[in-house]
Amino acid sequence: MKNSVPLLRRHFEDQGWRVRESTRGHLPVLVVDRGGIKRTVRWSTKSSGTWQTSITNEPFVGDLHSDRFWAFVDASAEPRIYVVPEHAARAAIQQGHEDHLAPHGGHRPQSAMKAESTHFAMHPDVVEQLVRDYPSRWH
Repeated sequence: MKNSVPLLRRHFEDQGWRVRESTRGHLPVLVVDRGGIKRTVRWSTKSSGTWQTSITNEPFVGDLHSDRFWAFVDASAEPRIYVVPEHAARAAIQQGHEDHLAPHGGHRPQSAMKAESTHFAMHPDVVEQLVRDYPSRWH
């Protein structure tokens, strides 16, 4: 969501990062750097409920020490930003999607028309757990 950029820019600049907008393929990203450390940040935004994600995003290229991160922006009345390693976010999305489909034979339970849907709702408690699991990776 484009209107998340000012929130993200302020968040990172307040921590001393220089911020510029860029793209990775078709995906808008922010490139932030500070003291020779460079990070690429993609984001998902919600104003209530869950973050809407998909398992079909471009494949992750990197490893556990990658400089790619995913910011989950809660743009509600009291905005919050959760930054986690991209590989961890992707793994949580993939696992959550598989866990949701498993009891229903690998298909969505509500609608046969959406049986092959790749959509996944990322719950705030999952994102908060990722932040706890990867507390120092950002800095």
